[in-house]
Amino acid sequence: PVLALCGSKLITLNLGGCANVGKDSIGEVAKVCGPLRNLNCTLNEIDDHVLRAVINSPCATTLQHVKLAGIEDITEEVVLEMVAKCPSLQSVDLSRCARLGGLFAKNPQLAGFPISWKK
Repeated sequence: PVLALCGSKLITLNLGGCANVGKDSIGEVAKVCGPLRNLNCTLNEIDDHVLRAVINSPCATTLQHVKLAGIEDITEEVVLEMVAKCPSLQSVDLSRCARLGGLFAKNPQLAGFPISWKK
């Protein structure tokens, strides 16, 4: 009920470190939060399925800053999909995402794009 009331006005959603947020909840939130610009899912247990739900939702056109630091279950494929499908994207934080170490070496088209990655 709360999201139904504020979803159309919500521009920042910080779920960083929220351990009890279900995987499907984030995708559902994205469906009702049209103008969402900032999404922080740092240290959440999300995966490619959840991230795809976000980038295939109405908020994909307005997302500007995404923090996914410390998430271990996302792949290079879904990150590239996000960069391609979110035209307003300005920054992505992938710090400590262990599976993404080769992302930049394999994808020279990301040179200059503001994606942060640290081991």
